[in-house]
Amino acid sequence: MKNHQRFTALISTALLALVLASSGAPSAGAPSAQDRKAEFIMKFQQAQAIGAKQEMANLIRKYEQEAINWILETAEVLSNAPNDKVFERMDMFREAWATSYKTEFVTKMEKYYSLLRPTMKRDRIRARTKYDDLRTTFWKNVEENDKPTWTVLGQGFEGLAQVFETLGDKYFASQCWSFYANCWDEFYRPKEPDLYKACEGFGKFLKLREEMGLPDKNYKTTQPRHAALVGMGYGAKGTVIDPTTGEEVEIPEVAELAAAIPVALEFELVGLKDFARPNYFLDEHYPMWNSLYLQEKGDSKPFPRIEGAPIVMRVGSGTIKLDTNFDGAGDLEIPLTGNLMPIQFSIGSGEEQREWGCLTIVGVEKDLYQGIGVYLAFIDKYASVYIISAASMVGELSGVSVRVIDEDMNGIYGGPPTSWAYVGLTEGAFHPEIDSVVVGSEKRARPWSEYMEIGGTWYKLEVRKGGVEIGAVPVEVKTGTLKLSFKGGKPAWLIMKGEGTYENSYFDLIGGGSKGATVPVGRYTLFYGELRAGKKRQLIKSLILPGANTPKWTVSEGEKTEVTLGAPFGFDFEVIEDEETVMIPGASVVVVGSAFERYERAWGSVPRPLVSIRKKGSKKGSKPKKMPVLTSQDELYTLGWESAWHPKDLLIEKKSSEKDVEVQLTEKKNKLFGKLASDWKD
Repeated sequence: MKNHQRFTALISTALLALVLASSGAPSAGAPSAQDRKAEFIMKFQQAQAIGAKQEMANLIRKYEQEAINWILETAEVLSNAPNDKVFERMDMFREAWATSYKTEFVTKMEKYYSLLRPTMKRDRIRARTKYDDLRTTFWKNVEENDKPTWTVLGQGFEGLAQVFETLGDKYFASQCWSFYANCWDEFYRPKEPDLYKACEGFGKFLKLREEMGLPDKNYKTTQPRHAALVGMGYGAKGTVIDPTTGEEVEIPEVAELAAAIPVALEFELVGLKDFARPNYFLDEHYPMWNSLYLQEKGDSKPFPRIEGAPIVMRVGSGTIKLDTNFDGAGDLEIPLTGNLMPIQFSIGSGEEQREWGCLTIVGVEKDLYQGIGVYLAFIDKYASVYIISAASMVGELSGVSVRVIDEDMNGIYGGPPTSWAYVGLTEGAFHPEIDSVVVGSEKRARPWSEYMEIGGTWYKLEVRKGGVEIGAVPVEVKTGTLKLSFKGGKPAWLIMKGEGTYENSYFDLIGGGSKGATVPVGRYTLFYGELRAGKKRQLIKSLILPGANTPKWTVSEGEKTEVTLGAPFGFDFEVIEDEETVMIPGASVVVVGSAFERYERAWGSVPRPLVSIRKKGSKKGSKPKKMPVLTSQDELYTLGWESAWHPKDLLIEKKSSEKDVEVQLTEKKNKLFGKLASDWKD
């Protein structure tokens, strides 16, 4: 039976690979993707012109991938530059698709793109660029079959899938999960595949395709492969490999001890300093906060991130109001002062109606942004109100107070983490945000986690009605300890993410103190953290993110696992070289730690490295040159605010004898990181 399952699985894998290749890489001798697209468009437009509805439905099936791509492109055009011709085409797509597939895929895509806000559009563009890069590398590695590259690609597609899910883009999230699965499956990775991860990725791909109403060839071919892997026992991983010993560590099943306990929650505003929270923005440096940005009087925009939130309106030069009842007239005035002021309003409807609030502050004429003097006060042409979440919901679970804080400001209390393409990140990196929980009388919030210990009992938590209620199931969990060993400062928080059963569980190692954090048995990855030094306006900080080669840590029952991060610190960077020059793009420079973790978004401590070059293979480097940084408001406005987060580009002329060179970056004493030195890099 097992041999039959294995044979069936391999056949389904081969078929899946063919479908994946047909949608991502052209075959020799086959019409190019552009030719097929042009052919489909021409035939569809001809059928549309004469009202041949059945022919349009037939073409949708015959040119399935081309149709999907054109539907997505049309939906995006509608959200940016709608016109009657495009609306008509979308209606034809909708009818033809419904005839062929009996689903609402077209309508769902049109709705998704129509609701995309400007900041999300920007983040999505960055994510799409990263997706194209990863996909290109994937097909290149199909030829080269380099095992470490498959691992890096798998991690990249996994992270990007989560970014697309944050942005609500189920199509590209599903594409990423498909590529992720294939990075671990045995067709492309015959040596040392991870069929548990392959099964996980295929399962998530299928789920998202079903939610979209997209039963395409990729979906139909993935189904038997996923079913075969589940049938062979790869549907739920019961063990992980300890990366230190190479031995299998069993992950015990979670035993539910009782039915879910409903916990009703009520709204309360929280202050900026009421609790220590895992929030990068939680300090007095408001110029980097999210903002309500409006242009001249009469401008209006939806309140960001929250579905169904009020409209923000600039009704006067110095007056901004919220239209909470959507009657076109502002009814809640935002206090505009140089002090933190709260606002509160209702979101949601029916049983999901709940309160939400934030703290607001307006800029002043003379302020600082990365040490550069800036003018942040209102002017007639534009105005910004800076905001940070003050929204929490409080209830009681078995006699213990539980407060859930909406850190990512999306209106959902205890929702999944979100990721954003803020300024100050290197290309392809995203800034995660996660809601937090204050338990009992603790003054330090924990990251929101599906599995959490509260009052001596472990619970599996479920958000209900947008955060109006929590469901808490008492569970029995086998535990061990994760302890942070960090050199070169003290992180404000350091969050680890579980895998498998605990993939939606997050634990702060700093909150565990010197003894470490008690966590369920399993394998953990670095999620994110923050390194801080100084206080108030002198505070400097950096976000901590995992790198492509950051390891994973396995926790066994009753055992302690040490997570080693921090110094010695170095640099990662790009090198662009031609026959005469070497260029270091400033935006590529990032500090890295001993476990290849990356220190992104350095505030008040932007690296300014010295750059040396040498002929490849030689021992002595050239006299170092310092990478410049922005120093004036004029440069900031000309080059863009994002340029203040990195050093400027540096171009170095090579000597005639230096055909191939290596580059090293060093910094003697960075304000936050101290001594920094990279390896020599070619």
